[in-house]
Amino acid sequence: MLVTAYNFSLNHSLPQGLVTINKFDGSSPALASSTTGGKILIHTPHSKDEMDPVLGLKGKDIQYLNVNKDVVCLSGGQLNPTIDRDLLMIGSKTNLLVYDVNENSDVFDKEVEDGINCMLFAKDFNPAFPLVLTGGNLSLTGFDISSDDQFWTVTGDVANTMEILDFDLDQEKELLVGSDDYSIRVYKGEELIFDINEESKIQFLSKIQNTSFAYSLNNGSLGVYSGSQQKWNKRVDNKISALLGVDYDMDGSCQLMVGYQSGKVEVRKSIDGEVAQTTNMGASISKIAYEDYRLEGTPQVVICNTDGDIKGFNITNNAAAFETNNTGGKQTDAAINKLTKEIMKLEADLDKDNFEKKEADAKNLASVVPSEFKCSIIQSTVDESACLIFEVDAGLVIRSVLLFSDILFENGSYVSCPMKGTNSITVPISPSKSVECEVDCKIIVGNSVSAEDFMTLHETVVFKKFSLFKNIEFSKDYSEGKAPVNVVSYRMKERPNRILLWAQKVFNLNTEQEGYVINKSDSLDVMFLHVKTQKQLIIQARIESSGMMFQISHDDLETIGDMVQDMCVFMSIHELEPENIECPFDAKLATELIENIGEYDKLRGHFSANIAESVNNAKAFVVKGEFSLMLGDMASVKKNYTVVQQENGSLIGEYLQRRNNHEELVKSLKELNNFIRKASNLRLGPSKGLIVSKSREAIKAKKTIDVVKICLGNGPKF
Repeated sequence: MLVTAYNFSLNHSLPQGLVTINKFDGSSPALASSTTGGKILIHTPHSKDEMDPVLGLKGKDIQYLNVNKDVVCLSGGQLNPTIDRDLLMIGSKTNLLVYDVNENSDVFDKEVEDGINCMLFAKDFNPAFPLVLTGGNLSLTGFDISSDDQFWTVTGDVANTMEILDFDLDQEKELLVGSDDYSIRVYKGEELIFDINEESKIQFLSKIQNTSFAYSLNNGSLGVYSGSQQKWNKRVDNKISALLGVDYDMDGSCQLMVGYQSGKVEVRKSIDGEVAQTTNMGASISKIAYEDYRLEGTPQVVICNTDGDIKGFNITNNAAAFETNNTGGKQTDAAINKLTKEIMKLEADLDKDNFEKKEADAKNLASVVPSEFKCSIIQSTVDESACLIFEVDAGLVIRSVLLFSDILFENGSYVSCPMKGTNSITVPISPSKSVECEVDCKIIVGNSVSAEDFMTLHETVVFKKFSLFKNIEFSKDYSEGKAPVNVVSYRMKERPNRILLWAQKVFNLNTEQEGYVINKSDSLDVMFLHVKTQKQLIIQARIESSGMMFQISHDDLETIGDMVQDMCVFMSIHELEPENIECPFDAKLATELIENIGEYDKLRGHFSANIAESVNNAKAFVVKGEFSLMLGDMASVKKNYTVVQQENGSLIGEYLQRRNNHEELVKSLKELNNFIRKASNLRLGPSKGLIVSKSREAIKAKKTIDVVKICLGNGPKF
């Protein structure tokens, strides 16, 4: 239970997500936050000169650090293990600045080529030394105190949030990354070990306890996972701005604190998401932390809002103490409790009336709708989309079908109400990405559309992951321009029948017509057509003397990788490496990207030199102009400042060219990282992480041309 301990204001705005509390002097906590104009505000209430026990603000309590850059993320921690104090880490769009507040000096200012979107200090992720992790455009980078990138790997999209916890209870910390492609990825070192698909962009991740973590999405969803198992998921009306796991009721089990942009703060039970307590800060919550901000020996929950208000809460399990500290709201609480009891009584009476009505309706319904009838639900793929087909016995009609899925439907639900009586309804489904999910189906059935009584059936269907691929008749005579350009083959200790079992799980196969699924004891041939892109997919398997050769052909290398990963999970395969990869278009594109990156890198140095030259020339002529002014030589003043104006125009032009060049460089690096990620996704086990690490080494050594050779290989095929 939370009890107010203190409340004060900094009289400065605290932007959402750009607040951190750390011990920059090694002993007392201080608050750092980004402000306007590229400045960092540092509040140190426990300075050695004077300490105010009630946190009264003095002018010297607040310091400012000029970084002259737009700050996108802020963190702090003991990055240097040789000194006993925290360092401040400031992330801009292109640079990582590590600053020693106590010494008032920069530790390093590192340019991050892949950009920075989020940042996390990770003390235990690398057992050798602490790292500051940055999430950028399709990549994750970890820097040590020497600014060396000791960790680097690729991710599926722009990283938005990161968290560290022991995901699989192996006594080692894993890295969780939430990104724009609706995925939460789990990394053990540089290797991706698990992927969780959600229905919207990942907004926040926060550790609760052990393997449990909370997440929030841009569409308002909030939930908790324990490892790979989801505990609960709820939709909230207000937009979430902060998450924190804390032992709210002092029972050894942490609960979830949620801050909203409306200023409301909730404490939710981590086991089911029920609200245990609420409070309000009056403005959008920018940070929730658990720190001993008053140096009392016991941490408090510290909540900051965007108006600069800071409120501390003690945690207690003593209800009497809570009432004593909240006498002003005692009468209000009593009134609320009284109204709650009245509402519960009215709801009980209403439930009783509804139960009696349902019993009467059931008796009436039994006379018009058979007590036992069949309702079949068939998954299929038609010319333009996947679909669910609902069908009931002849003589009955489907009045409407209600489908619920946050992943498949934009607003979380879909309703179909046919105007005419029919015993069969086809509902088209066109997901934005390949994902397996549960669809909650409610089918309303009656004797006719105009009937007064209907029966509701409740069914749950698992929507197949690759339902947008339509099974077509197998043929090696490809249509012109439709033959898959990418071919990846593997040698496996498996049987073709196992491949077929996996295909039945994730595709809508046509096993009734001959020629669509050619399954023999030693071979398998299946062909598909993507209903949106009209690109072919071919899956083949052959038993040979050295094992089964499995081959998959498709134009999209990323889709091939997704299918390989899904198949390995289904078959419990832990290590897999392709014998042959043919992807001419992707290889050509990667080669062009590498050439462009080299050119952009050269131009960056050229523009930097030109800018430095223009700055020096401008300074020199400003000095000459001022000297001429002192001598009263107005002609020379005009001449010198004309040159300054010209140099200023040149400086602006060079800067614009450098900015455009940098944007193109970042774009090319993002696409190259995506190529590395797709190539690594064709593998499983140690080789998957090796591809990423070797590619990074080649990029660091300026041997980018070797990246294509590392990612792709040659070998036998059918």
